[in-house]
Amino acid sequence: MCVMLSRHRHACIVVGRAGASRLLSEFPDSDPIYLEEPEKLPDGWEANFQVLEHLGRHRV
Repeated sequence: MCVMLSRHRHACIVVGRAGASRLLSEFPDSDPIYLEEPEKLPDGWEANFQVLEHLGRHRV
């Protein structure tokens, strides 16, 4: 998705299926969490969710 959204020259049309945002928001985090250890970044699921939210504001 990074290349698709960053390499366009004139316009970028993103087509997806209904329910993608629900799928991303309900995805369970399966990585173990350890105390005193920083969280691993960037999280791919979270990044995709944020891009989808941003694109949703420009929906036609």
